[in-house]
Amino acid sequence: MSESAPTGWTIAALDSVCDKITDGTHRSPSMTPTGFLYVTSKNIRPFRLDIEERLYISEEDHKEIWSRCDVRLGDLLLTKDGANTGNAAINPLAEAFSLLSSVALIRPTRRLLDAGFLCQYLNSEPGRRRTTAAMDGLAIRRLTIQKIRDLNVPLPPLPEQRKIAAILSSIDELIEESRRVLAQRRYVRSEVVENLLELGLPGRGRGLMKKGIGRVPEGWELAVLSDVAEVQTGLAKGKQARAALSLPYLRVANVQDGFIDLTEVKTIQVESAQVERYRLRSGDVLFTEGGDADKLGRGAVWWGQIDPCLHQNHVFSVRPNPALMLPDFLALWSGSRRGKAYFSDCAKQTTNLASINSTQLKALPLPLPPLTDQRSITDIVACMNQTLELESREIRQMGALKAALSSRLLSGGGRVVPDEAAA
Repeated sequence: MSESAPTGWTIAALDSVCDKITDGTHRSPSMTPTGFLYVTSKNIRPFRLDIEERLYISEEDHKEIWSRCDVRLGDLLLTKDGANTGNAAINPLAEAFSLLSSVALIRPTRRLLDAGFLCQYLNSEPGRRRTTAAMDGLAIRRLTIQKIRDLNVPLPPLPEQRKIAAILSSIDELIEESRRVLAQRRYVRSEVVENLLELGLPGRGRGLMKKGIGRVPEGWELAVLSDVAEVQTGLAKGKQARAALSLPYLRVANVQDGFIDLTEVKTIQVESAQVERYRLRSGDVLFTEGGDADKLGRGAVWWGQIDPCLHQNHVFSVRPNPALMLPDFLALWSGSRRGKAYFSDCAKQTTNLASINSTQLKALPLPLPPLTDQRSITDIVACMNQTLELESREIRQMGALKAALSSRLLSGGGRVVPDEAAA
């Protein structure tokens, strides 16, 4: 049964509206310190080519690949396999570079198909569904070149394609600019935190060198974690529990850098007599034992979002003495450069993994400001965090708007009037 199209549109196989559809090399060339840029599926993000981390190959290898895959400015690149299969981006580079076989090159016929329109379609929800349905394989799912050539795509008149692409890309540009601004403000926030922890509140004394921790404001004391808090290890999985209860618990995946991710909370069997031993309380600061290097020692405050809730043995619960240290201040310090440097220096390292034990966590050196200073600092940071969260929410809302508008415009559910110049 043939697909229907809105009035004035057609449905066309991609191969019938493109001058070229191919992929990169199917062998692995040797990497070189300099030479010709080498792009893989990891470099292709939706709507953009990410080459902050560059790979290079020799001129000889490049010429061999270039003979079949001569990437040009304005060509569309589509990932064929890997975690980000189906990502599409238009090549913005005038320089010559080579592709791995995990990336397809698509060169639309200009009088029939606008590359910007095709990029919007392939990255949209309807386009993703179509490419996902075309994937082959069981253990490893991938798009073949033939399947890409056979993909059916909607084909409005060319002026309408260009107008749709212009509308949607303008939203993309707004979202991208908002993300850049947000990234800058997050950087400013991190620098403000570092300055507050090193110099204290503005106008309250000068910095002072103190052994073992670096510079802290005059009037602040020094301590180790065990002086100001109790460190609690967690519940081990796999133990048979008699008269067990099934309760939610937090894993390493739930404890992110500065926040708790409750997207997926699992349950664990525990004896009723042990519940209080492993039960989290509001104001506990959670630290990860380790794993990948980026997971080492990261901490966040638990505010009792789920009760009762336990924690696994790979997550430490730290309960500050409220007369000495605020949970938010402890989380700020542990996430600071000096806090992270401590965990990195004392961690036990294995291949790609690192871990700390409770003894090392208890020995964490930290400043001990007056509670009034701690509260003022955490209030400043909380205000900045609130602003950042509002901006993040606005970006998510723009993304939702873009997705809804894409679905409508790319299906013909909402029609646009092309600009006279485009027509």
